[in-house]
This record gives sequence, structure tokens and C-alpha cells, in this order.
Amino acid sequence: MKSIIKHIILSTFIGLIFLRCQTDTAINNNSIEVFKASFDGTEVALSEITSNPDIIKLGSVGDDFVTRVMDIAHNKDLIFVLDIRTIFKFDRQGNYLGRIGSVGDGPGEYRSLMSMAVNWKTDQIFVSTYNKIIVYNLEGDFLREEKVPSWIDGISLVKNDLHAFITERGFPSANPNKSITKTFLLRLDNDLQVMDSLLVKSVEVDKGTATALGFGMNFISNDSDNEYLYFPVVSPDPIVRDTLYRLNDGKIIPELKLDFGIRDRLEEKFGITSMMKSQNYVLTNFFRNSKSKVNLFSLSSEKSVTAEGGFEDDFFNSGKVTLKPWNLENDEFYFIKDAYELAGIIDGVTEDDNPVLFIFKLDK
Repeated sequence: MKSIIKHIILSTFIGLIFLRCQTDTAINNNSIEVFKASFDGTEVALSEITSNPDIIKLGSVGDDFVTRVMDIAHNKDLIFVLDIRTIFKFDRQGNYLGRIGSVGDGPGEYRSLMSMAVNWKTDQIFVSTYNKIIVYNLEGDFLREEKVPSWIDGISLVKNDLHAFITERGFPSANPNKSITKTFLLRLDNDLQVMDSLLVKSVEVDKGTATALGFGMNFISNDSDNEYLYFPVVSPDPIVRDTLYRLNDGKIIPELKLDFGIRDRLEEKFGITSMMKSQNYVLTNFFRNSKSKVNLFSLSSEKSVTAEGGFEDDFFNSGKVTLKPWNLENDEFYFIKDAYELAGIIDGVTEDDNPVLFIFKLDK
């Protein structure tokens, strides 16, 4: 894969003009929908956006525990939980069924995990570490892997094709004290070879500096018709990136913009960390002045709420919750709570249990 990726990056660097569609001066605001959003957060209860969540208690996994849930994949029968150390397999009732892969440095083994994608049509689980992609079947049998000579930010399925986000650093800049960092979206075939690539980010940074995103981030979202892309920038950069893009036949097309009224993200200490579209909503996580916030925008009413630090769980009084995508076509999200936060609140949950999964549909 190395020579293919280098060829793609070089040809893209020479021949492709980066669409800086996330700056106010570069966007043709007549061609996309622009919605006003407030960065002023308030206390917003979960009951203001949904009804009672469904609960799945994740069962015992022997002598080990689910420690940090980064992502979840599911169908009507199975739930795969991506932990930073391994992948746990459960049925839809939360009963533990086993693990996927093992810790090590050999083929099919890993030390830490970055992201996961499951193709339910081919019964394959794709897992990424920082420098390789591993494929298993749903039973956990190792099928193949491919090492990548670049940092893998994450993997996703788009129309059942595996896509990988990779970041390359050190491209030359006109400023001798700067360099360019570029992120590409690669479409891979079943053998994990590159079919084509797309430049999604180009940022000028100080030479010798490097930044990395967190594990288990969701860059791709979807409704019933399309897939959407938002890739954050964590390096110091004044550009406000507040536009969600639609993926269409190998192109990135601006879909909608959430205008928080910010013109310089460094001066305002502002940054969007994720933007996801479901069938009827846009969920945006961001920070301002070192405080995390989340904005939920209704596309039907064109109204939004901004919650300070997350939505308040007033169903079980477990504190603030972070929403993650469950089934975006149905406006369904989930959140995870550690058992010690729920002991004595939910029947049968003790402090020593695994985390509890809450699933709900946005309906208000």
C-alpha cells in the first residue's frame, strides 16, 4: 500500500486544488443552507429532546471489564463494542459472547485500537490501529491485514466500501517556518488496496509540530439518502470550520453551515470537534473558552438548543451525557454510563458491573 499511497498523495499535491469551503469568504452562501446557532449554552434536560431510553446492561466479560467505550456497531442480533484495548461482542440483550482479536504484535494482533467499521453484508469487521487495518469475520477469525505508512485517523463504511482517513505531514509551505499537513480519505477494495483518494483537509502548521485526534471519532454520518463528512482541525488555525459536507461520487460538496457568529476561532477560543447529520437533526459538539458544549439543530423547525457540557440525564439522574450515533436514519443516538454511576438507581446494577447502554430516538 505504501507506493500507492505515496503516488496518490504526490499527484494530489500537484494537481488538486483544496476546496476551502469552510471559510466565510470562500463559501458561496447562496448555494448551501446557512443556519444560525448559538454558542451560549444552558442546562438542557434529556427529556426535552427524547422519551424514555431503552436500556441494555452489558454483561460480565470474565475477569476483565469494558473500560473505555469508543464506538459501537450493531445489527438486530449483535453488538460490537470498541474498547481502547479490544473489541467485545455481545448479543442484543447484552450477554457477553467473546472478543475479537488479541493483544500482540503479530498478524491479526494489536496493542491499541483507533476505530472500527462492520460490513454486515459481507460479515466482516474492520479495525484500525494507528498504522494498520485488520479484518476479521463476525466470529473473530483473522482474515487479513494491511500496514499503512501514514497515521490512520479512522475508518468508515461509505456505501459498503471501506474508507480510511490518513494524515500526511511535512508538505512544503511558502513560509519557511511552516509546513503543510494534509488529510486524505482513501477508498479501499476488499484486499485493502487503494482505489481512489480525496483530499479533505490542508492546514499550515509550525514546523516540528504535530497534533492528533482522539480515538473512536465519528467523521462520517448519514441520513436515508446520503453520507456526510466533517473532519475537525485541532492545530492552531484561525479558520472557522463550520460546514458539513456531502460525499457524492468522489467529491466533497458543501451541504449546510452552522453559523455560530465566530470569525476567528483562535481569538474566540472556539472549535468544532464533530458535526453529525441524522434524518432530521444536526448534532454538533464544540468548545468555547475551554468549555465543552453540544448544539442540537432541528432541520424541520430550524430551531436549536445548546447544552452546556452535554445533556442532563433527568431519567436516571446520572449527570451529563455524551450522545453518539446509533441509527441516524431513524434519528437514534446512544450514551454510555459506567455502572458505579447507576448502582442503586437501576435495578440489578452494581458498582462492579460493566457499563450500561442507553438508546433513544430524538422526537421533540
